Amino acid sequence: MIKIRSASEQDIPALVNLSWALNAAFDCPVAPEETALARNWGQIDALVAEADGAIVGFMAGTENFLLHMGRSIYTLHSLFVAPAYRQQGITRRLFEALCDDLRRRNVFKITVQVGKENDNARAIYEALGAVESPHAQWHTTMEYYL
Repeated sequence: MIKIRSASEQDIPALVNLSWALNAAFDCPVAPEETALARNWGQIDALVAEADGAIVGFMAGTENFLLHMGRSIYTLHSLFVAPAYRQQGITRRLFEALCDDLRRRNVFKITVQVGKENDNARAIYEALGAVESPHAQWHTTMEYYL
């Protein structure tokens, strides 16, 4: 059974490991160190998917208050589900839990930047209800209004 919950500091080692796997998929040789996550934990807004006591996926981003709009938006920075746990609805469950939480916080929009050629990610976000922003220039920015 998959459990979706807020990430805690005890999840840092698993989040580092999953971040390495995420970045490796894009030939990015960098990932956070445990000390960096621990030092900045107060800034981390993440949900995790847990199966049999192991973290098998996560979704993380930041909330930003826009002065000129008087409202907050949420920028989704990271999403990863371990390959063995894909195609089980975990991404949808993470996203739905995120939306529920952000609605309680009165956030009105989620944005996520997706590489123009990352068709898999685009398809996932579109299936979740996101639409391409008319403001896209170098990246496709997907938006999901809450």
